[in-house]
Amino acid sequence: MEKNPIAITGTSKISDDKNIQEVIKDQITSGIANASDKKHTESILHLEGERAKSEKEIKRIEAVETYLGRLFDKLGLPHEGRFIEQDQIHFLSQEVFEKNFSQFTCDVGGFFRAGDRVIFMNDNNMPEGADPADKEITDLEHLTHECIHLASHAKTLANIGEDKSVSYGNYRTGYRVLGLDSNDSKFNGFNEGVVCATERLMLLSEVEDLKKRFHATEPQLEKLGYGAYVSNQVLVHTLNHKIAEFRKEKPVTSLTRIIRSQFTGEMMHLRDIEDIYGKDSLDLLAKFQSSSDSKINEVRDPLILKYFQSEDSGERIEIKEEIEKFEKTVNPTQ
Repeated sequence: MEKNPIAITGTSKISDDKNIQEVIKDQITSGIANASDKKHTESILHLEGERAKSEKEIKRIEAVETYLGRLFDKLGLPHEGRFIEQDQIHFLSQEVFEKNFSQFTCDVGGFFRAGDRVIFMNDNNMPEGADPADKEITDLEHLTHECIHLASHAKTLANIGEDKSVSYGNYRTGYRVLGLDSNDSKFNGFNEGVVCATERLMLLSEVEDLKKRFHATEPQLEKLGYGAYVSNQVLVHTLNHKIAEFRKEKPVTSLTRIIRSQFTGEMMHLRDIEDIYGKDSLDLLAKFQSSSDSKINEVRDPLILKYFQSEDSGERIEIKEEIEKFEKTVNPTQ
């Protein structure tokens, strides 16, 4: 697998000379490495109010590290070194989390910040009467989810300005691709669904270890992976069964390909969706939960999900027209 490849864009043309292009690309690669080192140095600094990791938290990190290695082995993917460095993960009290990340309007277990490849975990207050053992398994799930993002295929964007200055940023994580012409991303919702499917399958493959290491109970194991991104998971499994049917293969074969590709960067297999659903269907998938405007997502996402769940091609045409009509109301220039 190519490690952190580069996408180069910008308003300034590099050169028509191929040799100069290669030299500048080498300079950009070096610049990205230096910028990444600087970001990493900054990202591991503790936030004000951040506490030291507890033994239980270190235990969870090491468990997920082990599980990721086993997952890559099962998928036939090469790997060396660690997937997770402990200093990439910050555990914060709910108060400190909310103070630093006020953009989150609902309780979240944590998030992966792709720009500097660091994870912030939110130590949510426990609901009254909740079992502390449930919290430990839930926290493990949240950490696993974010670490899958961290281990996913990454691509860096180098943008060259008119003054030849170069800025760097994250372009791709897993299936999620940054929109170059807007603040929107592509395949964000699909990517979250794939991460959830990966998380569930990865943890269910470690049932005995979860029982031994975390004293997980059968009721806890039965609920693994079902607590978040429900519509995303429904979308992924709907598409997976359609693809398996189209390719005349077992659903586990197609799901393995989908999961594997979030780590390798392969996306061409998604062309199956256009073969199944028709022209522009892949564009619809790219839009699911991918607008920077939550109000657009609230209206459009249920329609996109309904589109992919429909068995009726005529109904799908009507849904697509409804989506296009809605998009024109929010962006009349489309």
